This record gives sequence, C-alpha cells and structure tokens, in this order.
Amino acid sequence: MLSDITLCVSEAASNVVTHAYGDAEGEIALGIRLTGAYLIVDIQDDGLGGGTSAGRPGLGLGLQIVRALSDATIRSDDAGRQVTMRFPLHRER
Repeated sequence: MLSDITLCVSEAASNVVTHAYGDAEGEIALGIRLTGAYLIVDIQDDGLGGGTSAGRPGLGLGLQIVRALSDATIRSDDAGRQVTMRFPLHRER
C-alpha cells in the first residue's frame, strides 16, 4: 500500500510541475488526513486547470495511474485542478 500512495502522490505532484503553470511560478498545496478507514491525500494547484497542459506534452499516464491505484476524484476548472486520492488503511485478503 505504501508504494501505491508514494507513486500516486508523485504522479499527481509531477502533473502540477509539468502542466499547471507553464514557465511561470506557481504553488502546489498538499493535504493529508485520516477519516475512518481511509488515508486521503489532496493535491491542488491554481494553474491552467481544465486539462490544459501548458504546451508540455507527456505520456498521459500519470492521472491514469492515480485512478488505477486509488479511489481518485479529479476536479479541473478555471481555478485550477484538485486531485483527491483515497486509500484504504486495511485491505481485505
């Protein structure tokens, strides 16, 4: 589970660095919380949003990986993007 969390956070943060602000400076907000049986990680920017990539192409796999390894919701609009990833603290065997 720790490797899934690490990979998802890395991919979501890399997405901000690569796509959110172009050549301009910008901020990234990271929030982590425990609720019930889940670890929830939020990564947010106030960059281009709306899925625009600031002219920097990528493989397009980062958010697909996040969706595959977590219960993710992704919100993009003119105010930026927020990726919320939910990870169960205990997995059924």
